[in-house]
Amino acid sequence: MKIELEQSDIERITNDVIANVSAALIPKIQEMISVLSSQDQLLTKKEVYEGILKCTARTAEELYFSQPDFPVFELPGRPGSGKTQQRFSRRAVEAWIAQKNCTRAERIG
Repeated sequence: MKIELEQSDIERITNDVIANVSAALIPKIQEMISVLSSQDQLLTKKEVYEGILKCTARTAEELYFSQPDFPVFELPGRPGSGKTQQRFSRRAVEAWIAQKNCTRAERIG
């Protein structure tokens, strides 16, 4: 069985395929661009343990903030105070959690 198409049919089919693929891909591409271009947030300890870790301040201190590799920024405090302020990058904290997250089999093995 041989099917012959005229050039106009081939162009119509090609345009339909392109339109369907574009309609499916464009929203996904826009979503990816939005995620990649969104600005990071600097959070306080309270924002981290309440909003991301979903635990108490004590639990956060014992299990997370005390870890030497937990991501933190030391920002200068008020002039003359000598104190610094700790802030936490949302992206860095989420990446740290993802890195630490593993299955029981991975922990045992």
